[in-house]
Amino acid sequence: MGNTTYLSLANARIYLGLAVGDATSDDVLIQDLLNAAAEFLEGQTGQTFVPVTGTRYYDPTVDVTGHTLHLDTFLITVTTLTNGDGVEIPSSAYILLEPNQAAKRAIKLKEVSGVTYGWTYSTDHENAISVVGTWGLFATVPADVVQYMRRMVGLLYAERNSARFESTAYIDGGRLVLPQGVPAFAREVIRTYRDYL
Repeated sequence: MGNTTYLSLANARIYLGLAVGDATSDDVLIQDLLNAAAEFLEGQTGQTFVPVTGTRYYDPTVDVTGHTLHLDTFLITVTTLTNGDGVEIPSSAYILLEPNQAAKRAIKLKEVSGVTYGWTYSTDHENAISVVGTWGLFATVPADVVQYMRRMVGLLYAERNSARFESTAYIDGGRLVLPQGVPAFAREVIRTYRDYL
């Protein structure tokens, strides 16, 4: 399911010109539209736009080249980096490598105060290295993604009672269907993030 934290139900209701207070009978529909719009964007771009905090594990015999640990997804910040032998590596002993200023795809060890760290393991190399951190492409949802959500939900909501709704856009089994093509504003956002890196 798409990530509806891109735009909250309350903010969608404000954009649609609905009262902010009590729930309305349309809230379930609006939530479905939020889910479908987010899922469509994620499916078209192959990206998610909200960071996730968690732990990922790596194999020093597979995921390492020299002093560089190659990550399988984008990393924004590191909370704790633990080598395969159980030793925590201090933040002063590594740097995060590009591809862009926010999200990184590799961690490179460096020499610190005469101590050279190296990727290693004790007995089992599989999933020996652990990285606790914030993962994703963006620390906050990009403004154009928020606007995409507003406009897509607005478009779908406006067409809910339209005679041309089924020929323009509709929800089928929780998925957004756009038979006449993707609106120009959505195409632009999709193009931006499909080839983001």
